[in-house]
Amino acid sequence: MQVREKRASKATEDKAKQIAAAAGGKAAQSRGDLNEKEFVCETTPNTKISGKADVEEIQTKIRSLEEALENNNQTISDLQNSVTAFKIKFEEFKESSDRKLGGFRLEDERSVNEPIANLVQTLTQSFDEHFGRENASHEDREEPT
Repeated sequence: MQVREKRASKATEDKAKQIAAAAGGKAAQSRGDLNEKEFVCETTPNTKISGKADVEEIQTKIRSLEEALENNNQTISDLQNSVTAFKIKFEEFKESSDRKLGGFRLEDERSVNEPIANLVQTLTQSFDEHFGRENASHEDREEPT
């Protein structure tokens, strides 16, 4: 009778291993205590929990992972608050610089780039006129024929 029970439990254990292997993991093997299992678990690509541990250890690991996730969410929230505070400070700076510059305000990139481009063009023309074509910028230089 005992031999038959051992064969049945061995067959059940083998079937459990096959199912677990098909699922990509190792079968958890009971050590006689329901709270203690042998297991291999990959929590992240860099973290492996393996060996013998009881359910409390596993629950502790889960809680620590949940706390880490909560801390990450808090960090993200803090960063979002910092960005919002920076935007508010930047708007205040723009308003104060608007008053200091006598109404001149940088509305968009074009309002900055056009005057600079005009200034560069004027300086380039003055340079060319003063020093001649041999020192002209690469864009204005004529190709020798």
